[in-house]
Amino acid sequence: MSTRNKGEGQSGQEIKLNAPRLEISGGAGIIASSLGGGNSNDIKIEADAIVLNGSNTFVDRNNKSTTLTSGILTSVGIANLPAAGSGRLIQENTVFGASPTTGVINTTLQPLTSPGQSSASARGNSGNISLRVDRLDITDGAQLITAILGEGKAGNVTVESSGNIRLAGQAGIRADSGSGQGGSIELVNPQGVLFLRGNSKISAFSRRVGQDGNITINTGFLVSAPSPVNGTPTGDNILNQGNDIFAISLDNLLKGGRSLGNNVKLTAQGVLGFKYQTQPTAGDDILATGNVTLNLPDIDPSRGLTVLPTGPIDVSQKSIAPATPTATTAAPSSPEATAACPPIPPIQRPPTA
Repeated sequence: MSTRNKGEGQSGQEIKLNAPRLEISGGAGIIASSLGGGNSNDIKIEADAIVLNGSNTFVDRNNKSTTLTSGILTSVGIANLPAAGSGRLIQENTVFGASPTTGVINTTLQPLTSPGQSSASARGNSGNISLRVDRLDITDGAQLITAILGEGKAGNVTVESSGNIRLAGQAGIRADSGSGQGGSIELVNPQGVLFLRGNSKISAFSRRVGQDGNITINTGFLVSAPSPVNGTPTGDNILNQGNDIFAISLDNLLKGGRSLGNNVKLTAQGVLGFKYQTQPTAGDDILATGNVTLNLPDIDPSRGLTVLPTGPIDVSQKSIAPATPTATTAAPSSPEATAACPPIPPIQRPPTA
């Protein structure tokens, strides 16, 4: 399902869906794109469950293969969903280390590419993506993304869920910008878990310095399940081993500076696996070239939080001491965190005849 604008202005109406369950797999996508000087449309979806899964490789009669990624996309300058590894932050060096001049890792941002037509000269604003769900699963390289290649403004991604949000297997929720203004990401599921596994990313990238590219997360628990690493990662591999939350201006990252935009704001009752970092690592990072604001009950993320085991635990060797009644005090929470996390009611649908 797609709408495409090849001219000026806005093309037609927004894409709006309401369904009990929406599953997009096998390289299929819901896409609103613009390849000219116009804007792309918004996408709004309400469903009990949304599942984005996998990709599909096609071989034409000339033996040329094309891989299509499953997912949801609003864009200016690209016609189809980019592959899972496209547009990611990579390391230019083959040896992991810091730049002697800036004190940060020598990194670059891969070009955002997709099969089919693309145009870096396209001008316009990308549409917004808004999902209201009980549960969202993005797996096996599928992507939820808004992007622009040229000038203009990337759209915003907003997900409101009364349950869990899960990313696994190089999945991504992304707002990417070329030379234009970056988009923002807001994920709200205060009663559920935001779960990342298998090198999955939540990222707001911009290649310029600007007040854009923010990530806001209000969740019950933020969890990263580590993936086993075979050997010592080197080169571009080292920055893509972990699950990451990035809000980055590439210019500021390379120069070691800070930006007014590209902020991360996280409100949660608990965080497992992630660490706040000032530069990308092979681990599970929370990183911003702006500010990182953490509204967490008595948790210091610089101490490493809680690392999850990568293998099974032999419970037969464990003993559990009897509980001793003790007086407890509720962990303090800020008024800002309390106000930011109202319960999200499940989606109510009218009865069918």
